[in-house]
Amino acid sequence: MKWILAITLSVIVFVACWWSLEAGAGWAQGDALALAAVPFSLVFGVLTWWAARDQARPVPHSADDIDQLRSRYGVRRISEAEDGLSLHELPFNTFGFTTPWALNDIFAGFGFTKRRRALNSIKHRLDLASSPGGTVVLEVHHLQGGAVEVVGYTSAEEAIKLCNPVRAIPYDLTLYMDATNTKVRPVAIPVCLIRRWKQRSIRGHYVADVTVNRSSHRRWR
Repeated sequence: MKWILAITLSVIVFVACWWSLEAGAGWAQGDALALAAVPFSLVFGVLTWWAARDQARPVPHSADDIDQLRSRYGVRRISEAEDGLSLHELPFNTFGFTTPWALNDIFAGFGFTKRRRALNSIKHRLDLASSPGGTVVLEVHHLQGGAVEVVGYTSAEEAIKLCNPVRAIPYDLTLYMDATNTKVRPVAIPVCLIRRWKQRSIRGHYVADVTVNRSSHRRWR
């Protein structure tokens, strides 16, 4: 819809300039067309940037099952040879597992400076295992371009609210590290949207109380 609007407005600007120069100012058709192309190019460039910017916005997403979620970006499980490596040492489009409290300290601060520092350091502070086991239960995706997402489980209703691309306010939820009878929907959350992360346990399940910001125009690498 935004692309259609961008193209339509650009054409309107071009036609309006062309008509005003040729019919209003008496310019020759060739000169009017040439000059009208200048504001058209400027408007078209700004509006297409605006439309593309919105498409690049990172958002949480969900799937029917974990295999479908992993196949969304074609991530593969890290190999045994890559076991124990930190994110910055791993190739893109891979996933592995870490402890759910590994993010506690990283997202302990609410201020902009602490948050920025946390996002910049996360790739060096998160070591991944190739298989879950024991306390190593939090799935982490390392996507193309360096974006990082954490994976957990929510109810179907929570997943719809969380993944709403036009959600204008932060969303609070309790994210489970494994599926339960009611938390059956896997969700992937970009770490650049996480405002708060506090790990705890509920009846033998590892969970995290998470505050997820609204979708941001800024893509973190």
